[in-house]
Amino acid sequence: MPALRCSGHAATCLELPLRRRRSLMKVAGRHFWTPPAFDEIKHRKSNPTTKRSSRLAAQYAEACVSLGTRRNVTVVDLRSEMLKHENWQDMLTDGLHFAKRGSQLVALNWWLHFCCRNWKNSPLAFQCFSQKVRHFTERIPKVCC
Repeated sequence: MPALRCSGHAATCLELPLRRRRSLMKVAGRHFWTPPAFDEIKHRKSNPTTKRSSRLAAQYAEACVSLGTRRNVTVVDLRSEMLKHENWQDMLTDGLHFAKRGSQLVALNWWLHFCCRNWKNSPLAFQCFSQKVRHFTERIPKVCC
């Protein structure tokens, strides 16, 4: 089965009621991506009437992780990965859409979870991963494991 995907604008998924989203995820594919972190302050500057909130995005991310864990599917917690970085807001152009650094973080996480699934169990892969994380803002990593 394919991964859960939303048609149209990516934020449309966040507008679905949480109960409906959970029911969609139950029949969805083999992996989930949480919504990314959301910079509400930055986004409101360019879109003052928005109804999106960082609290709601966090709730969706938590629901995705919880359901994925219960169903034993791979969950890429993009929100948590972004929040590990001191200047995570720089990964978003307008608080919602990815800047280059945000796209590179997505690519890095895709690479780790789907191209090199056992990276945590492989010393070579872990060494490669550690080097790539230090330089992920400069280039998208090449497969090395």
